[in-house]
Amino acid sequence: MPMICICSPQGGSGRSSLAVNLAGAYAHRGNKVLLIDLNVQNSLLLHFNIGDGVVQGFVPNIGNEPDWTQYIHKVGTNLYLLPYGDATFQQHNHFEFLLHQDPALVVRGLEKLNLFPGLVVIVDMPSGPHMALRQIQPLVDMHIVMLQPDGISPALLSKLEDNRFLDMPLNKNGSQYYVLNQTDSRYEMSHDIEIYFKQTLSDRLLGNIHRDSSVSAALTSQKQLREYRPSSAALFDIDSIEQKISALLDITVGENGAMLKLTGNRP
Repeated sequence: MPMICICSPQGGSGRSSLAVNLAGAYAHRGNKVLLIDLNVQNSLLLHFNIGDGVVQGFVPNIGNEPDWTQYIHKVGTNLYLLPYGDATFQQHNHFEFLLHQDPALVVRGLEKLNLFPGLVVIVDMPSGPHMALRQIQPLVDMHIVMLQPDGISPALLSKLEDNRFLDMPLNKNGSQYYVLNQTDSRYEMSHDIEIYFKQTLSDRLLGNIHRDSSVSAALTSQKQLREYRPSSAALFDIDSIEQKISALLDITVGENGAMLKLTGNRP
């Protein structure tokens, strides 16, 4: 069960868009994929034309059900989603409190996923050094850090590489991978930052995603990018990134192992 965690120290870096469209790339080639939304915005649902409150998520029910997999929903062909849920302010704060009080909360909530060894799991994290990011570390095979080609990204890269983001290694294997989002070679800073990242990270820079208005338009239409505009430049970049991830994690096309069976609510 390869688990890929998409995170960033920057807000608005494009984590959710990459998570959804990377999942779509795997589903398109025949792999079963589970998206896990650990972000209070609960926004992954919107990419599948599902509104807040239509299906249940794990956070509003966290006091009643320790097994979060009860709230997995099928959202498309080969695609499954564990939503954060339409949580109230009090429910969100209770979840944050439990994360700080119970260091095994995330591992215990997701432990039944081990029953599905062929499932590709993609986790969308909130921005910043979140406690859930520390807790999920033992489960994650690859961390992908999203950064933008702006003036702050070299300083953030230094902090991440020196393990000062979480005061511990981000990945259990000792290193993380990066994606530069919204690159545009027409702008000097974007061009220079891209060159700097390539020189600094070498193969740990999985690629860059070009600035593409189709990405935001697809979200507005509540569709995946592959469905909205299959010829988009950003989708080409994401498919290229998927191929590199698959090679690194030895993910085989269409290899699913045990089938995922839903016991929770469905849309």
